[in-house]
Amino acid sequence: MITVTFHSLAAESQLNGFSLVGHAGYAKPGQPDIVCAALTALSTGTIGTLQDILQVPIAYEVEDGNIACMVRTDGLDAGKLHDVDLILRSLQLAVQQIELSYGDEYVKIN
Repeated sequence: MITVTFHSLAAESQLNGFSLVGHAGYAKPGQPDIVCAALTALSTGTIGTLQDILQVPIAYEVEDGNIACMVRTDGLDAGKLHDVDLILRSLQLAVQQIELSYGDEYVKIN
């Protein structure tokens, strides 16, 4: 199962990061796993959007069974913080839709 966690600023409800840990186990061993592929594509696309389009400072990690991204929010103005939150909520919605479609035995949002 892939466990997905979304992180928010301590005193606010704005999202500033996410992590995915584990493997979905949807496909048989050695076969392409559509759930893993979908979550990987969404996550790495989000990282690219934050870094290359919004041009906000991030720390990220992409490894087998582990994808994490945190936005360094110090010094970001309210507009950038809003944009970051919007992009991360879009990812959150997409992950929720995958969880609903394939089941929480493969994807679980904390």
